[in-house]
Amino acid sequence: MSSKIKQYVTSANVLLGLYLLAAIIASVHLIYLGNKTFNGLNTYKHYNNFIIFRQAFFHLIYSQDLYILYPAEQYDLFKYSPTFALAMAPFAILPDWLSLIVWNCFSSVLLFHAIKKFNFISEKVMAFALWFVFQENLTAIQSAQTNSIIAALLLFTFNAFEDKKPHLAALFIVITAFIKIFGVVAFTLLLLYPGKLKFIRWSIIWFVLLLMAPLIVIPPQQLIYLYKSWWHMLQNDHSVSYGLSVMGWLKSWLGVDPPKLFIVLSGAVLLLLPLIKTSQYQNIIFRKAMLASIMIWVIIFNHKAESSTFVIAVTGAAVWWFGIKPNGILLILVVLLFIFTCLSPTDFFPRVIRKEWVEPYVLKAVPCIILWFTIIAQMIGNKLTERTA
Repeated sequence: MSSKIKQYVTSANVLLGLYLLAAIIASVHLIYLGNKTFNGLNTYKHYNNFIIFRQAFFHLIYSQDLYILYPAEQYDLFKYSPTFALAMAPFAILPDWLSLIVWNCFSSVLLFHAIKKFNFISEKVMAFALWFVFQENLTAIQSAQTNSIIAALLLFTFNAFEDKKPHLAALFIVITAFIKIFGVVAFTLLLLYPGKLKFIRWSIIWFVLLLMAPLIVIPPQQLIYLYKSWWHMLQNDHSVSYGLSVMGWLKSWLGVDPPKLFIVLSGAVLLLLPLIKTSQYQNIIFRKAMLASIMIWVIIFNHKAESSTFVIAVTGAAVWWFGIKPNGILLILVVLLFIFTCLSPTDFFPRVIRKEWVEPYVLKAVPCIILWFTIIAQMIGNKLTERTA
């Protein structure tokens, strides 16, 4: 590769343009596709997920229940916090097609900047990480979901901790949790840093402020009602799905079906196990590995994990591979992860292979599962060394 081409493909401006262009094209494609039939019933727009987010703002300001079905408007329930519904205000004032484009551009640019600002050893390595995550981000925005935003917020949290800004770290984690509850797992990072009491105080402050933020547009009694309704919906939101997860892998490969709670608790114990290596807390490579482990864990132990959520896990894999000294043998695992996790939902895999092999055997999740156990073993065995180039 000539130096001019190498300079071009590793240019941050070029990559930003690529992320934006992909977001615009993906959005226009969703708009062009028109309506889609869900479960053989009503037809809704292909970007139904975004319609759910957008309509939640109107349901909020008109004091409607956010957590019931609105079949005349959308398919499926809104499952996020009332605060998230309020945060959709800037997107609700635009026509839905335009707000979709802005939403996907916002998600992509946020993730781009989170990776760009992450503590990689060089601009070149950072560019490689952006290329590595690009396809999975595209998969995420094709569903107009929040997952690229979650990945970005987790990176911002780590950066804030590293910069000794616990007030910002607390803000980013609390925002993550108000979008998707599994964001609370990121509080594990607190254990690696000093200033725990300050962080906890700021977490409480941000939590209370975000909890009460919808009072800007609704009265207190309505907000209390919404939180009760949200809790009731979450309690009853049981699914027979095993998702693209450890539970799905055990079911499809081994035919075993242990209680989901048992699997999640076992995974939580393993996630926390490396923290016994207290002497490693001062090692930034150990801290990076912990972040990568958390980002992968929240996906592979989520029984509702779907293809669009894996941008979080793949970003975690990028933190591990590009933030820690690579191992020649483990390159095979990274290649398999890119092929089966990033490319399996695409036309790189013929439809018949996707339907008969990739989806039934949750092959998108398997490399992430193997990688997560590898990271845990490396952390416990002190096998982490810093990348120098």
